[in-house]
Amino acid sequence: MKLARIDSKGRISIPSAMRNYLGIEKGDSFIVASGKKNIKLVPMSSNGNVEIEMEFTSINALASAINLLAKNKIKIVSSNSSAGRWHAVLDVQKSERKIIKKISSLRNINYVRTRNL
Repeated sequence: MKLARIDSKGRISIPSAMRNYLGIEKGDSFIVASGKKNIKLVPMSSNGNVEIEMEFTSINALASAINLLAKNKIKIVSSNSSAGRWHAVLDVQKSERKIIKKISSLRNINYVRTRNL
């Protein structure tokens, strides 16, 4: 674990040994997610990321959506859920985008919205 400080512009430096180990390069993009008392940086995929938001009326609907993604080997890069909503970023090849459309046809799903990142 390394100690890092935030500068006056709100920037934080990732130590070079950590960047080298993780293959992080200048210009790489990250998802910045906050937890209760932490910040999570998730590297974006070069394949193509899709942000998905869905509202469901049954926890089984969320489980069905996640199972559909898993069956089709679609990687969930980042996700969170609360009060009948699920928000995630998926690593999706263009050929796999039709799978996301299938999620909206599952039972107990009120809506699904997506956007390319």
